[in-house]
Amino acid sequence: MKKIMIRILTLGLACIMALSLAACGSDNTSSTANDNSKAAASQSSTAAESSKASTSSSGKYASIDEYVNSDIVQSQLESLTGSMEDNNIEMTVTGEGDRLIYEYTYTTDVGDVDTVVSVLEQGLEANASTFEKVASNLKLTVDVETPVVVVRYLTEDGKELCSREFSAE
Repeated sequence: MKKIMIRILTLGLACIMALSLAACGSDNTSSTANDNSKAAASQSSTAAESSKASTSSSGKYASIDEYVNSDIVQSQLESLTGSMEDNNIEMTVTGEGDRLIYEYTYTTDVGDVDTVVSVLEQGLEANASTFEKVASNLKLTVDVETPVVVVRYLTEDGKELCSREFSAE
């Protein structure tokens, strides 16, 4: 069970890092983009152009919801959701106000809830700096002052197992 939880956390982090790269890649200032964000942005020039067209005059997305629904982020999500579903988890990413919300819903019974919650909480704590960096990257890409990354894990019937919020560094 613990190995499964660790694999799930790893997949979740992969998703978050991919979106983080997409955030960097959609910035209109190519002189400040690093090699990773250039690679993410070059995956689809059409998606990148579409993303740029939807940004505000500051070169940033007007809202986190607009960012999440951009072509470049959606293409990143599509490539990752399959691997999550293979592990009996549905992943959704939404933007609400100043929050980027990752929801992981188990599609099968999780078994010993206390053990699962303990492992998930340990994983969230161990990776707090990663989530905080994602929130910081949102400030560069989205016109929002205090972005927050929310990570929620839910049972198959929608009950929350654990949740945590991470603010920009």
